[in-house]
Amino acid sequence: MLCVPVSAVTQAQGAFNNETQSTLQKVIADYQFQFRNIRETVLRNNPPIVQYASKVKIADAVSCIVSESARSNSGAYSWECLVLRTSDHAAASRKYKELFDQINNSIIRIEGEKSFILNGSPSISSESTSSYFHLLPAIGVFQKLEVKLSMQKENQIWVINLTVRDREDLMASN
Repeated sequence: MLCVPVSAVTQAQGAFNNETQSTLQKVIADYQFQFRNIRETVLRNNPPIVQYASKVKIADAVSCIVSESARSNSGAYSWECLVLRTSDHAAASRKYKELFDQINNSIIRIEGEKSFILNGSPSISSESTSSYFHLLPAIGVFQKLEVKLSMQKENQIWVINLTVRDREDLMASN
């Protein structure tokens, strides 16, 4: 049984700032612009999906990409960071908990908008753990935004991903 103890961390407004939160703030701010400002060079152009290197990255991540998909009329955009790949379950669990604690209840400030709080809780199974974070209060274009932190086992390797994308896009891909 996968066991990842996760405690909810409540932070005082303005006192919470770390590199993960800072990175997510940049990504979330650019969500309303389909991540155009954080795209770098094209990595893959395989219609209907184009993948770009991301200018914004989590420290020590394996890779961070921005994807654009022409699956729908309006397009679907996502930012995904492959944070860790390891065969060591304990190391993966520690990293997942560290990231969860850095993200949960963090304050996101976007110019011209009220401050948001990222709030989520983990869902745990034997070979995966996922946390979906929502912006509170969610207003305007940010109502569709969802941040997902996941840890899953793939062929004896534990993989941790951090993703920002439309909630509707998540539902369509599941």
